[in-house]
Amino acid sequence: MVEGEKMRRSRSPSGLWIALSLCLWSVVVASLQAGEGLRPYETEGTVLAIMPDQSFIVIDHDPIEGPGFFMGKMEMPFSVADPALLNGLQKGDRIRFRVSEEKKSRILELNKLSK
Repeated sequence: MVEGEKMRRSRSPSGLWIALSLCLWSVVVASLQAGEGLRPYETEGTVLAIMPDQSFIVIDHDPIEGPGFFMGKMEMPFSVADPALLNGLQKGDRIRFRVSEEKKSRILELNKLSK
């Protein structure tokens, strides 16, 4: 290099795209590994009443969101896909649950949260 000349650095757009892709991929992988976020149609709530004979539960739930769907925070009854989901639950328990994409008032999964 001759004195006074500046060294030119190549700015390859493909290098930038590779770097951005790696950053995005690491964010996606980290979010999947965290497992803390809610999945679509999943939320948390507090058990208000349990009607095992009718496979129903009344929940004061947080908002429920899914692709093209939103249900605000409210108290409402839900049917359960499997009556065994109600086993061991009591009024006042805090739960995380997922509703059916087709029938939003039907619970497919339900887990009691630690106090």
